[in-house]
Amino acid sequence: MHIPQGIAYARLSGVDPVYGLYSSFFPPLFYMFFGSSRHCSIGSFAVISLMSGIANDQVMSKYVPTVDDNDGLNNSTVRATGSGNITPIEVAATLTFALGILQLVAGLLRLEFLTTYFSDQLVAGYTTGSAVHVIIGQVNEVLGIKIPKSTGPGYLFRTVYNIIVRLPQTNVFTLIVSLLSMLLLYVGKTYINPLVGKCLPLKIPIPYEIILIVIGAAFSYIFNFNQLYGTKIVGNVPSGQEFYALGFTSVLSGLFPVYPTGTALGRTMVNVESGAKTLLSTVFSCILLLVSILWLGPLLQPLPMCVLSAIIIMALKSMLWKVTELKDLWPVSKIDFYIWLFSFVITIAVDVMEGLALSILFALLTVIFRFQW
Repeated sequence: MHIPQGIAYARLSGVDPVYGLYSSFFPPLFYMFFGSSRHCSIGSFAVISLMSGIANDQVMSKYVPTVDDNDGLNNSTVRATGSGNITPIEVAATLTFALGILQLVAGLLRLEFLTTYFSDQLVAGYTTGSAVHVIIGQVNEVLGIKIPKSTGPGYLFRTVYNIIVRLPQTNVFTLIVSLLSMLLLYVGKTYINPLVGKCLPLKIPIPYEIILIVIGAAFSYIFNFNQLYGTKIVGNVPSGQEFYALGFTSVLSGLFPVYPTGTALGRTMVNVESGAKTLLSTVFSCILLLVSILWLGPLLQPLPMCVLSAIIIMALKSMLWKVTELKDLWPVSKIDFYIWLFSFVITIAVDVMEGLALSILFALLTVIFRFQW
């Protein structure tokens, strides 16, 4: 799962796909020496990648001239990389290093108590709202259309409007490839996995994302999707204790060309279900990633971008289902219900960065109401 998600989420961070492989290799390797969780899967995560991409874009927009090219989270612009200009991966690596320093300081000051104010309802509402941002940001790739980049509060609504008005420009072939990719992932994980689990005693999950990437890259190369059908492709790919653990991991990872990473819930659950008992399970994934970085990277050049978008959308499907938690929250706690709903709505209406700050502020204000009621 590291390989397809790393490549796909690199686009959310605003860097080239190859850096997704680096970001899935170095952080878990360092975490293995400092971390305490036996099942935790450190690497690319959609929400963190999305926030990194926004921060990256804000820095790049100030210092580097841009040209329109319809790429990235919402068709982000291509940055000129002439002499003296910074590059997106330099910004991402610096951000990773800075985050590591902050995490180490937080550990030294014993600030872990602050996480108690991040209630489950706040996190669930915020991550669900962030998932909406990510999914809508992939729709243009699924449809094969170009839309102007939108930024600032409420940009999501402008993006939706730009998509709707350009629906007649949909690349039918790209749309078909996207739908087939999502169908393969859905059928495989929903129907085939349970059957395989009943027939075979093995707990190792079938890597449908990797299978999809291999099939997509092979067909794109053989039938020349980019030239014949105008399908965009990946392009050139060159060959407490936890505060300290994540801090050291980010600081050391920041010395390499990576973007900020975190714990991916989906991959962590795969580790648990696969029967992983120690952090040495990380070694096997790192070996596969190293092979991919050194030898398999160039084979991904013809991979259609819409396939990566399909992987991102299907990976976030479970996050959207968290909306069903609302019906259970209402009879239990009205305040928790409003925290979830506010975090979700404000994240969609404003932006993921401002949405997080406002969600935390609202959750803190509800502490007063809890004492009053």
